[in-house]
Amino acid sequence: MGMANTKTGDDTCSDHLLGLSSHNSGLRLPSNGRGRVRIPKPTKGGPVSSGPTQRDVELRAAIDEARQAAENLRRAREEGQRWQQENPPPQQPQSVRSMAEVEEFGRSKEEWSKPNTERSERLDQAKSQLLTATNKVTSLLPEDIAYEYKGKLYKRKGSSYDVKDIG
Repeated sequence: MGMANTKTGDDTCSDHLLGLSSHNSGLRLPSNGRGRVRIPKPTKGGPVSSGPTQRDVELRAAIDEARQAAENLRRAREEGQRWQQENPPPQQPQSVRSMAEVEEFGRSKEEWSKPNTERSERLDQAKSQLLTATNKVTSLLPEDIAYEYKGKLYKRKGSSYDVKDIG
C-alpha cells in the first residue's frame, strides 16, 4: 500500500528525512488520526523512563547481595585467621610415657577440630553464597554495556564481570 499522492511540502520533506518515498510502499508509520505521520521526538540519551524497571530492581538487588556476600566472606576469612592464631592445633607428641598422654592428645585434637571444622564450613558457605550472587549479577548484566550503580560501573566479561569506581 503506497502513500497518498496528495502531499504538502512539509509531508514530502518529512518523508524524505525519514527515508520514505512512494517507492517504499511496505513501511507504515503511526498516524495522529488526521492523515499525517507522527514523528517521535528525539531523546537526549539516558534512561527512557524516570523510574527503574523491574530488571533494574532485580540487578540492583543482585549487586547488593553480591556486595554483602563478599563482605561476609571477608569477615569469615578474618575470623578464621584470628581463631587459628589464638588457637593453634595441638602438637602431636613424639613419644609418651603413658597411654593417658595419647588419650589426652586425642581429646585435645578433637576439641580443636570441632570449632575448626565449623569455621571451615562457614567459610565454604560464604564462598558458595558469593559464587551464587556473582553468577546472578553476571546473568542480569547486559553484554558489552557497563551498568552504573552506587558510584561503580559493572561490566560483564564473559562468565564474570568487572567493577570500576566512577570518577
